[in-house]
Amino acid sequence: MPLPTTMLEPKTTLRQVPSIEIHTLQGLFEKQPYATMQRRYLDNKYVLIWCRKGNIQLTAYQKHYQLDCNTVYCLSPAQGYNLQAWEGAEGYYISLPSDFFQQYGYGASHCFFSLHVASLAHPAGIPVDTDMQQNLEQVLVCLQREIMINVALTSEIVSGLIKVLLLYLSRKLAAGIGFSMSRDAWLVKKFLESLEKKFIYMKKVADYASELCVTPGYLTQVVKRVSGFTPSYHIQQAILCEAKRLATFDVRRSMKEIAYALGFEDLAHFSKFFKVNAGANFTSFRRELLVEG
Repeated sequence: MPLPTTMLEPKTTLRQVPSIEIHTLQGLFEKQPYATMQRRYLDNKYVLIWCRKGNIQLTAYQKHYQLDCNTVYCLSPAQGYNLQAWEGAEGYYISLPSDFFQQYGYGASHCFFSLHVASLAHPAGIPVDTDMQQNLEQVLVCLQREIMINVALTSEIVSGLIKVLLLYLSRKLAAGIGFSMSRDAWLVKKFLESLEKKFIYMKKVADYASELCVTPGYLTQVVKRVSGFTPSYHIQQAILCEAKRLATFDVRRSMKEIAYALGFEDLAHFSKFFKVNAGANFTSFRRELLVEG
């Protein structure tokens, strides 16, 4: 079943719905027989490109790659690219905001992109067989339907469907399709796993570096190269997203209680951290939630 072209823009949707884009490649390129789409490094998006058939070329790492048919390709924020398609090309383009995984707690899915994609010397292609094609189609159709409506629990359903989509792809990787994990990828995997469990009481890069038996500088270099972001950014986002989650779904807790739950002994420190990283103070953020609710 063809998926209609659509885009979900942050400014045109409810605050609680994730900003996700889903397009058909034929929809993106239908206005001309030969078309080009570019993405800069600054876009900070995770991207899935499902090449179903036709002539599609991806330029990444300063090299040109002809995309295989019936294959899903994955790109992390660390990768800028140029996508070219010719008449007759078919497939899908899905992009997720860079903070999606921190916001919805999908550590495994985050690792999926950061490790199996950015750590490779070329774009990662995941073959799609007939059974998997039907599964992916069903998920994408459901995503399209949920994105087009703004009703109760839309955010939870959309994020859940994204997780299902990534789990199908991760299962292919787990089955062993020829990918090997480099030492750098292993290091980032261990960092992200540790971060997901310990960010409340481990907030310094040096703490994670010590645990992993490397220097802070080396950990920063590797994590930045593999995932596209520094360890400090990952730590800050983990704390911020949990703070936003608690502020949103546990309204009975005061700012002081949330700060304490996140390991901040100084309320002023937490207040400053939240304002700098969220772009608004805690009180304003929660007041906006109440107004929109």
